[in-house]
Formats: sequence, C-alpha cells, structure tokens
Amino acid sequence: MEYYYVENGVQFGPFSIEELKLKPLKESTLIWHDGLEDWTEAKKVEELKSYFVNKTPPRIPKAKQTTPPSPNFSQSSHANVKKEESSKIGSVENQKMKERFPLFLILGIIMVVGIIYFLSTFSFSNQPIQNSSPEDSPSLTSEEPPASEMPIEVPDEPTEEDLKGDLYQEEVRNPLKHLIVTGDVRENLALNTVIEGSIYNAATLASFKNVKIRVQYFSKTDVLLSTDNLTIMEFFYAGKSVKFKEKLYGLMPKGTSYTRLDIISAEPN
Repeated sequence: MEYYYVENGVQFGPFSIEELKLKPLKESTLIWHDGLEDWTEAKKVEELKSYFVNKTPPRIPKAKQTTPPSPNFSQSSHANVKKEESSKIGSVENQKMKERFPLFLILGIIMVVGIIYFLSTFSFSNQPIQNSSPEDSPSLTSEEPPASEMPIEVPDEPTEEDLKGDLYQEEVRNPLKHLIVTGDVRENLALNTVIEGSIYNAATLASFKNVKIRVQYFSKTDVLLSTDNLTIMEFFYAGKSVKFKEKLYGLMPKGTSYTRLDIISAEPN
C-alpha cells in the first residue's frame, strides 16, 4: 500500500510503510492512504500507532553513595578536645570585647547627641506662628481636582467584528499557509501526463481562486529533472476541498521516480 504525508502544506509520497516510518513524523502529521476518506493524524493511523509508543528512555539509576567511615575516637579524648576549643573561643571573645569597647562608647555618645537634637528641633517646629494674616497666607483652594480624582480613560476592548476582520486580513495575506494540495501524477494511454488531486482550504474566513500549482519531477537520487506550472481556475471556499484533473501534453521526463506538488500563489476571492 502507498502512503502520503503533508509537512508545512507540502505533500510527500508515495512511500511504503517501512519508508514512511523513517520520515520525521509527529503525532499531528496528516497521513493518507487508499481506504481513508480524508487526511488523518498519524497517531490515529492503525499502522503507525506502534511508531509513537515508548519514545522516552528509561530513568537513569541513582549512583550509590560512597563515603568513607568516620574515624573512631574515644569519648575521653573527644571531650578534652571540645574543652580546649571552648576555652580558646572564650578567651578570643573576651579579647575582642576589650578592643571594641571604645568604639561602642563613641557610638553611644553620638546616638545621645542625635536624640537631643531631634527632640529640640521637633519642639521648635510645633510652636504656633504669631502675627500672621489671612491675606499673607497662600490660598489652598485649586480649580483642578487632585490627580487621584482625575478620570482614567480605559481603552475599548475589541469587538467580535474587529477580531474577525483581523483574522480575515491575516488569512488573505498568507494563502500558502492555509491551502493544501494533494494529488497524483501519471501517464495515460495517449502518452500525456495527467495530474489529478484536490486542494483543501484550511482558512476560517478567507476564500481564494485561481490557485497556481508547481509540479516537480525527481529521479530516485533526488535530482530535479523538470518543472511544470498550471493554474486551477476554481473557487476555494474556507473549510472546503475542491478536486481537480489537468492534462499536460507529453510524457514525464525520462528517469522520473517521484513527483512533488506545491502551491506557489493564489488570488483572494
């Protein structure tokens, strides 16, 4: 059975199931083969369900902790060491306190002077001011309200129509992002090349027309042999698929192993 898949809006195939499993497939990759009504995600295709199982490696085992045993000292020697250490620490702390005493004394004097200065300044500022007239004092009233009472302008939220308009413009500007072509290229008994397939419009709102397709012919070593262009003059509405069948006079290039169909342009409807 021959399998096809779509990547970035481009169809690839045909491939056998073994060749298909070697491709960079994702669970959301669209797959089609004879017997399927439409393109189907890879994770839902029966032949590929085992492809997405056990994709993560097992957990790394934890390394065993290797620490040397602690030395075994007698209780008496351990107590003597602790006693000597505590006596040394006590003597050092006493020496440090003696050295820092003058500094603490100076800091205490500075703090007392600062508190006295603060209290004297605070009491002077609280004394009432004499001989002041209402004419000399500035007016406290103002015509403008405080900043906290000024109204705040809140921007209007976009409406549903605005959102639809933005979505439509984005889709119209990017037709190649929403149009997907699939099909088959073969030779008929009249020694002509026949291209038959369908174009699906995945857009939500935008419609297109006059879709231009490029047909490329490759050898089995992936060498590009030739290229043809054709235009499908139909209307492609949003969410719809349109079938087409075109004929090119003459046979495919000698040595053709597979072909590729690409959409290169489309007009907004």
